[in-house]
Amino acid sequence: METKELFVIGHKNPDTDSVAAAIAYANLKEKNGVKATPLITDEVNKGTALALKKFGVEKPKLAHMVDFPEAGVILVDHNEAGQWADGLIKEHVHELIDHHRFGDFSSAKPIFVRVEPVGSTSTIIAELFQEYGHVPERHIAGMMLSAILTDTLMFNSPTTTEVDRAMAEWLNEIVEIDMMEHAQAIFKAKSDISDMAVSAVISKDFKEFHFNSKIRVGIGMFETVDAKNPLKRTAEFIKEISQIKNERKLDYLLFIIVDILKQEAYFVIGGDKEQELVEHVFCGEMKDHTITCPGVVSRKKQIVPPLEEHFAGLQ
Repeated sequence: METKELFVIGHKNPDTDSVAAAIAYANLKEKNGVKATPLITDEVNKGTALALKKFGVEKPKLAHMVDFPEAGVILVDHNEAGQWADGLIKEHVHELIDHHRFGDFSSAKPIFVRVEPVGSTSTIIAELFQEYGHVPERHIAGMMLSAILTDTLMFNSPTTTEVDRAMAEWLNEIVEIDMMEHAQAIFKAKSDISDMAVSAVISKDFKEFHFNSKIRVGIGMFETVDAKNPLKRTAEFIKEISQIKNERKLDYLLFIIVDILKQEAYFVIGGDKEQELVEHVFCGEMKDHTITCPGVVSRKKQIVPPLEEHFAGLQ
């Protein structure tokens, strides 16, 4: 299919990796002689905004403000339909770059797909820069580095691989910053919810998954360097969880506060179904409307796979 325009788009409720991957891959396409424009699906979080400002990168336009349905699309950092930009037409997807499980995506024609079990989509794009023989400019390298550091939780996530570490080191040869200090600054900014409504906190890093073709599960994650403050708003979260679940017609909604420093997950329980599911699939008993799971920090590797196995057994 011939197209006049090509857009690179990450998932709904974009995190730093989704934004950085769109920016970096569009830049790589340009270096290879293909005009491409990065887009975002929603406003960026405070941590991503900090990275954009630090490296002097312009925030991409919002997808719903651009007439892109007839254009070619490259999906980065996602592949499942529940996470696509509104108005996206599957038949117009030209490429897919991701590091998550392959969900319900299918294609009527062959397309370029690059999926690797690494900690960040930006890791894969950094590899592609090397494979094509390009060195990214500092601002592009800085965004990819920010994404790798945050998606791997400063290399503490179980999704972290040696490839992530190697690409981060290579990018930092260009950027030359204190990686841990930069990552901590992003997480600190992202942890500030003082001016955010509870609905925004739940929805900011929210993904919808379809298990065994019929079970719809929403999983919202909030990563913080100190879980005490968000946990004080548990009653507010519970009320909003019920409302979002009904609005989106979900079978389950899991909202999880992850303490990056303590390496613990706090499942905020919004209803009896969620309590039964979390106690059965994960760990612990409910206390003060939360279930604490030590060592659980990754949605991709520690939350989605057990849920997939659980629901597959119910078919």
